[in-house]
Amino acid sequence: MHLPEGERNNGMVSITSKLLKINETYLKANVVEGKKSILGEIYRLNNLMCKPALPPFQINRMVNSCYQKLLEGKPLAEPGKRSIAFKDNSGYGTKRKQEIVGVETGKLRKERRAINVQNAISQLKQEPRKITQELVAEKLNVTARTIQKYWNPFKNEVAVYNRSLHTN
Repeated sequence: MHLPEGERNNGMVSITSKLLKINETYLKANVVEGKKSILGEIYRLNNLMCKPALPPFQINRMVNSCYQKLLEGKPLAEPGKRSIAFKDNSGYGTKRKQEIVGVETGKLRKERRAINVQNAISQLKQEPRKITQELVAEKLNVTARTIQKYWNPFKNEVAVYNRSLHTN
């Protein structure tokens, strides 16, 4: 399996999460040895699976983040998936796990929607016409109200683009 650009980060986070969850010997060793061990394995997989390989600082940051979450008993969300792994001895009951899953999937959905809005705006910029929330909503096949929720970060970018149409 190879991870092309655009899929490398999510793929490697997913692999790291699964390795840590499945093989808790990484957590039972002292922290330094455990991190070294998992880091070595992730470097190897990065070089084997990612074309081009992710830079070492990204791998270090990713492994540290996943490792720390598991040590603290926090759930590991897997990007692009609808599953969250809990450490067996997390102490969370079913109801609490469901609450956490709901919050985490909500965050992932919100993040994905914002990316979709950004992509739609980028595509609409290819056409020489004014970009509106309604136009973005139509492009994404969602309501204008949905776009309105995610509009704020893109408001200035769209305003500058729309003004540039009048000056050309």
